[in-house]
Amino acid sequence: FGILKMDGTEVLPCILDSYTEPINGVMYFSSGLCQGLWLMNHGILIPAIYDNIEFVELDEPLLFTKNGVLGYVDYDKNFVPKSEIDAIEDEDWKHDRLLEFICEESEC
Repeated sequence: FGILKMDGTEVLPCILDSYTEPINGVMYFSSGLCQGLWLMNHGILIPAIYDNIEFVELDEPLLFTKNGVLGYVDYDKNFVPKSEIDAIEDEDWKHDRLLEFICEESEC
């Protein structure tokens, strides 16, 4: 199955095997053995190319596994290995560049 907007625009093609109900505007989905997510409130769609996607805690970057490598996804949807990010000491850079689980205070 896939996902369409109310106006009929395709969000996700008919390749999905499963999905979660949206929680705080975040929907996880899978296609085959791969996972993806849709940050609905922010219009960010991460394709189902990851082995695993892990929510750590609020306002912390989501942890992705791709081809057995742990890492993060930046706001340009690029996968960055965790080892590269751990070497960066500027916490503000991490916060500004890495995809986080984001929700409004009233939704958390």
